[in-house]
Amino acid sequence: MCKNSESVRVQGVYFIRNNKNGSIKIGSSKDIFKRFSQLVSKAKSTGEKFPDLELVYYFPCSQYKELEKKLHHVFSTRRITNEWFLTSIEEIIHIVDRLKNRYS
Repeated sequence: MCKNSESVRVQGVYFIRNNKNGSIKIGSSKDIFKRFSQLVSKAKSTGEKFPDLELVYYFPCSQYKELEKKLHHVFSTRRITNEWFLTSIEEIIHIVDRLKNRYS
């Protein structure tokens, strides 16, 4: 990850792992680091003192909503709920690498 990521605004698709159950959230945002902070704050507000969420990968791109939708489709058989999936970050990176030229 880059230094001082809170001050950098990056739009794209992000992948957040819940280290408690291994699930990965596939989401998109105009400001990935701000969105991650919001999700951590939301988890804390629901009673989790130490939410074990980790921003494990992100892919900056202009067509982030379209890429997110495509990834949700690709991983649909592994969906737990909403935007959370049981898959590995290695598999996600492999798929993103295959798709990135279409959504850059």
